[in-house]
Amino acid sequence: MRLLATLLLLSSCAVRICLATVKCYCTDDHCVPYGACDGAVCLVGILRENNQVIRTCGSRPLGCHR
Repeated sequence: MRLLATLLLLSSCAVRICLATVKCYCTDDHCVPYGACDGAVCLVGILRENNQVIRTCGSRPLGCHR
C-alpha cells in the first residue's frame, strides 16, 4: 500500500513538472526584447548565415510572437 501511495505521489509531481511553462523572451542582436512565448524550455541558437541569435520556446515552432 505504501508503494502504491509513493508511486502516485511521484507520478503527480512528474506531471506537474512537465506541465510547468516558462516565459521565453526573444531579443534582437542588441538584446532588445521584441516578443515572448511560453514553453517547457527556452531554446537559444545562432544562425550560421549572419550570426543572429535566436531565442524561442521548445514547445513551439521556431520564432516568437510579438
